[in-house]
Amino acid sequence: MTGKVDFTNLLPEEEKKTVDISEVKDVSDASNQYLSIESEINGLEDQLKRKKAELMQMNDAIVQLMDQRGVKEIKLTNGDAVSYKEFYRGTITKEKESDAFSWLEDNGHGDLIKNIVSIRFGKGENDNASKLIEDLEQNGLAPDQKRKVEPMTLNAFIGEQIKSGKALPTDTFGIWMGNKVKIKRGK
Repeated sequence: MTGKVDFTNLLPEEEKKTVDISEVKDVSDASNQYLSIESEINGLEDQLKRKKAELMQMNDAIVQLMDQRGVKEIKLTNGDAVSYKEFYRGTITKEKESDAFSWLEDNGHGDLIKNIVSIRFGKGENDNASKLIEDLEQNGLAPDQKRKVEPMTLNAFIGEQIKSGKALPTDTFGIWMGNKVKIKRGK
């Protein structure tokens, strides 16, 4: 948005005659400068998004070239070391939370789930959390329970499972895999 704002158009007709425009000129000028800065920020954010997309394309191109040559790491003549490694990411959305937790529990990985009932329960403490909730409910209290799997824990678990050839429900865990280039500067 780059157009100037004329605040006098917002006034009723009878007030326009009695208001000295110099009384709101500073507000108008400051508002226009605000809009100019906001527009510049939006442009820079768009430019940043495009540069990030370019960087991802270069990442993929480097991985593809190195893979074609059968190398995972090379050292350049300037001393820089270029390598890439696989990464695994997952996310459990609110919509898939019940399915994900059920799958983890049914497949012997329930200890990855943390329970939060006004205090935090660590991995493998699901039974203790359930017991506390049950005790609280028997005493007429309605505890607020939250269960979650820490993102880093989920990512590590997904990587372990995939590397060992075990099947995971990719949609349930929102699994995304790829390769990340790392360039270590030489001396």
